[in-house]
Amino acid sequence: MRRLTGIMLIIVLVFSLFTVSWAQEEGKEVVTLGNDLDSDQRDQMLSFFGVEEKEVEVLTVTNEEEYHYLKEVASKDQIGSRAISSAYVQMLEEGEGLEIRTHNISWVNESMYASALTTAGIQDARVIAAAPFSVSGTASLTGMIKAFEEITGEAISEDKKETAHQELFLIGELSQDTGEEDKVSQLVWKVKEEVIRQQLRDTDKIRDVVESVSNQIDLQLTEEQVEQVVQLMEKISYLDISIQDVREQFQEFIEENPEVKGWLIVIFDWIRRALDTLLEMLRT
Repeated sequence: MRRLTGIMLIIVLVFSLFTVSWAQEEGKEVVTLGNDLDSDQRDQMLSFFGVEEKEVEVLTVTNEEEYHYLKEVASKDQIGSRAISSAYVQMLEEGEGLEIRTHNISWVNESMYASALTTAGIQDARVIAAAPFSVSGTASLTGMIKAFEEITGEAISEDKKETAHQELFLIGELSQDTGEEDKVSQLVWKVKEEVIRQQLRDTDKIRDVVESVSNQIDLQLTEEQVEQVVQLMEKISYLDISIQDVREQFQEFIEENPEVKGWLIVIFDWIRRALDTLLEMLRT
């Protein structure tokens, strides 16, 4: 009894100090699993997401679906031949924004997912990208979009889906080539905001913005890399994307102090584990 009381007091104290609640929202949950997971790995992913297969909508993502959206910018070798990474999506209340976590995702970070999801028009959702072992994570984006459509019952345009995937891939490629992951993410966010804000569709004007932002953040790009960003932004310029959503997500995933953010994630994970322990004790 003392142990139970102690755990409850600690949880109450931490919640009052940080005004954080990890209580699950009541929104619908959908899980997407990579088609090439074996049965044990499927169970592992469901367990990691904290869901039971019979109690949640489970969809499958194939390598062919990834290839469909990335074939214009990536080779078959770059995309790979298996769909492994999986995703959990839960809708949040309007205005809550995107909450993104990753596990065993080596090539795509939270900011990259957020940028691509914003381009796809997805907002106000809790999202987890995960795999049973280290993978790139491109299949997770395909799954997130698929899950969002299932939850809302609304189809996302093919142009948005394709552009979101190509944006994710380009950020990853430029990050790998330049070794400047944070700066590349900043570049894409900032240029995207300017393109949408100014309603730019002229190639030369978009190129001017790309070069100007690159200079501002001291990111060295080759002419070919600049053209890749320009081509992406030309596509984005024709999509119906909210400038407010772009700005809010930029502040959330780029401008926050990464050290503070990382520290809070550790605390949140501790709280979640404590809650799991408490629930397990109450069951016994």
